[in-house]
Amino acid sequence: PLWCVAILTLFLDIDGIGTLTWISFIPLVILLCVGTKLEMIIMEMALEIQDRASVIKGAPVVEPSNKFFWFHRPDWVLFFIHLTLFQNAFQMAHFVWTVVCTSNWQFSYGCKAPRAAADELR
Repeated sequence: PLWCVAILTLFLDIDGIGTLTWISFIPLVILLCVGTKLEMIIMEMALEIQDRASVIKGAPVVEPSNKFFWFHRPDWVLFFIHLTLFQNAFQMAHFVWTVVCTSNWQFSYGCKAPRAAADELR
């Protein structure tokens, strides 16, 4: 599923519409949603411990449960974290590839095909 996002990003990267600009906000939104959800989970677990009448000296006994997560699916939170990390890495790699291959730097010797295609369009 993560590579499908990369392929979809490349297909939607049409000159002039700024796809990579708008897609770069998706990790921020995911980060805010997942961070807020994890904070709520910690708060709900703390309230659950506080409601108990018996106190045990030492580390509090926490019973992890799926009931705290979206639709009782904790793997979704993990997927969104992976998606955010993948999107950030993909966007950085795409940026470096674009800068190196489309410039007139001395380092652009390995990227002849994109430059030749761009020259033909001019």
